[in-house]
Amino acid sequence: MALPLLIVVVLLVADIIVTPGVVLVGLMIAAPLLAGLTSTPRATRIVAAAAVTGAGISFIWDHSFGSGRYWIPLGVVALGSAFAVLMADYRARAQSLAEELSTTEAQLQTILGTVAAAITVRGVDGRMVYANQAAADLLKLPDPAAVEAERPGALMQRFDVYTEDGDPVVLEDLPGTRLLAGERSPEPVVVRNVVKETGEERWLLNRASAVSAPDGRVVMAVNLIEDITATKRSEVAQRLLAQTAREVAEASDLARTLQAIADAAVPGLADWAGVDLLDSAGRLQPVAIAHRDPEKVQLGWMLRRRWPPEAGDPGGMGAVVRTGEPHLIPEITDDMLVAGARDPEHLAILRTVGLNSTMIVPIRAGARLLGSLSFVSSTSRRFDERDLELASDLGRQAGIFINNAQLHAEQAHIAHTLQAGLVPDRIAPLDGWRISTAYRAAGRANEVGGDFYDVVEFEGGWAAVIGDVVGKGAEAAALTALARHTLAAMIEFTGDAARALAVLNRRLRERGPDFSGMCTIAIVAVSPSGRATIYSAGHPLPVLVRGGRARFVGESGRLLGVFDDIRPQGTDVDLVTGDQLLLYTDGVIDAVGPEERFGESRLLRAAERLDTSGGGSPAVDLIATVEGFLAGDQSDDIAILSLTRVAAGAGRAAA
Repeated sequence: MALPLLIVVVLLVADIIVTPGVVLVGLMIAAPLLAGLTSTPRATRIVAAAAVTGAGISFIWDHSFGSGRYWIPLGVVALGSAFAVLMADYRARAQSLAEELSTTEAQLQTILGTVAAAITVRGVDGRMVYANQAAADLLKLPDPAAVEAERPGALMQRFDVYTEDGDPVVLEDLPGTRLLAGERSPEPVVVRNVVKETGEERWLLNRASAVSAPDGRVVMAVNLIEDITATKRSEVAQRLLAQTAREVAEASDLARTLQAIADAAVPGLADWAGVDLLDSAGRLQPVAIAHRDPEKVQLGWMLRRRWPPEAGDPGGMGAVVRTGEPHLIPEITDDMLVAGARDPEHLAILRTVGLNSTMIVPIRAGARLLGSLSFVSSTSRRFDERDLELASDLGRQAGIFINNAQLHAEQAHIAHTLQAGLVPDRIAPLDGWRISTAYRAAGRANEVGGDFYDVVEFEGGWAAVIGDVVGKGAEAAALTALARHTLAAMIEFTGDAARALAVLNRRLRERGPDFSGMCTIAIVAVSPSGRATIYSAGHPLPVLVRGGRARFVGESGRLLGVFDDIRPQGTDVDLVTGDQLLLYTDGVIDAVGPEERFGESRLLRAAERLDTSGGGSPAVDLIATVEGFLAGDQSDDIAILSLTRVAAGAGRAAA
């Protein structure tokens, strides 16, 4: 402020001492203008007041009051002073705003620099205009300046980036790039990011927001990149374990179970996965290989068949299945490939596959080693101890699944053997009769049903038998075998169906409360003349089809295995050529359709439509009708025995 005030004083003195008629006070405008440019608003006001006051009293020595020589200089000084004050105020406000902006920028830099998430800002030309330290750390660069110095697209080349499904990701797929390309609200993207230099795997959540100009144009994209590796690894682990369990549950046999275990690990955990089991001789047998590319799967099988791993190998699978300890190689070098190759061709193929990292874990059921589960990375990703822990969990789970599948297969084989024993291998042809049979077991593959049928010849005729044992499983199979063979033996040696039923009832009652069992039986005993005697011990009555009309025949008696004394009553029917008798179990009439059960009325109508001319199998046709009616899975076993009287010499049996 001193210099502007000095100018005012000097000009006043000069104006007083110069030649009368020369007015210099107008030059005092320089003082407030200088103050406005260099001083504070308060100092500028003081200088302006001094200048205006000096110009105002100049008439005393200039003798110019009332003339233009007075008012014009005074007006110039007054206006200039007012402008100077306004200029000083503007400068002060601008400086204050600049200081605030500088402070805010510093605070923002400090805040963004301490944020754990990576933040970057890109311009419309793709250049990086800002990055915080977290972004530099995530991008494996020393500081934000190094991030900002990278050319567009160069940062992406430092990494292998994939979707959650394992598909490659390019820069154009990320939300920030899509935002700058004109997409209004790109969805966040989760990527699997692998550092090429180290093989480190990270899971990153990418979001982007737009910075827009007043006219709505997007001028910058703010990218927020969050490292969710810990959360995602846990999620991937749980999903892999759950997916493996789900796929195994849907597998129908051991082979599909093994393939489901391998498939579940690709691509979430590895690029390749394989299952090898120890056979009865202690040899490693490859049983499943998984890769996203079917051609690579074929290559994997070729490798395993031509150069199979040996259980006696000092390392790799051999060591794992001998010791039960997992094996991890974070980085496979070319020297390792050379050392492990069996011949030059083997080495060339291994190099083509691009093995980068591997881990092998044991598959065990309790203390029993079943084989090994192997994983291979053919990209820049390298497995670590966390991956090995997850792989070991999969190995333990695989052991449980494989053990269960083996037990299931064994049970299914036993069940099939038992089920096959419930019905005869074939029905011997009977002269004058056309016989057809059909059998459908319900339930799981290892669940034995209780329906059976048989045709037994005896002196003076033959008998058709059909039965249904209450229950499922091994107990039902044992009871079915007892019923079928007891009836067959008694009928064959006595020809008395009523006595056979009584003996079977007694045998069932003698088993005691711990081995009690109930069953329903229907028997049709036929003489050479065609007279049929029908017995029903709690079983659905047979259907007689004559002249295109169907009806039930016989009289229902007591269920076997409940009462100590039964007296089966037979119903005689004379059968003529063209007559058909249908024997069946309650799985037919109890089949459930969309709204109701199949029922007796629908059975009679279906029986009337069966072709008994000999061109097909009425029993098979009837089962097809029932299966077409079903609204869901078959809930009960079905056995059907069709007996059609034909001319002598035309009889045959059809299963």
